Amino acid sequence: MTKVSKNTDFKTWIIQRVARWISTLSIVFILLIFINTALAGDQWREAPLSILIKYVFGPIYFAALAGWAIAWQREETGGVLLAIAGAAATIMPLLHNEPALMIVGVPFLVSGILFIICWRRIRKMNVTRL
Repeated sequence: MTKVSKNTDFKTWIIQRVARWISTLSIVFILLIFINTALAGDQWREAPLSILIKYVFGPIYFAALAGWAIAWQREETGGVLLAIAGAAATIMPLLHNEPALMIVGVPFLVSGILFIICWRRIRKMNVTRL
C-alpha cells in the first residue's frame, strides 16, 4: 500500500480516496444487483437480458472486483484492470444492442483511470511503500 498523507500531497490523497470510494460503491451496487437476481428465481430467467448479465457481465464484474482488490495495494495493476473491465462493461452493451446498460461500466472506468493517475503522481513524488 502506498502511504500518501494529506500534508504531503493533498491532491494525490484526494484522488486516491475518490478512486477507492467510487470503486467500492460500484462493487457494492453490482453485488446487490447480483443478489437480487439470484433471489428472483424463475422470474429473472425469463427476462430478455438474463443471458447478457450471466455470460457477459459476470466475468467483467469479476475482473472489476479483482482490480478493485488489487488497486488498494498496487494502484498501477489494479487501476489498469479496473479500466479494462470498465471499458469492456461500457462497450459490451453496444455489441448486444443495449445502449442503456453502458452507464454500468462508467464508474469502473473512472475509478481505474483515477488509480492510474494516483500511481503516476506517487511515482513522480517517490513516496515509499509500506
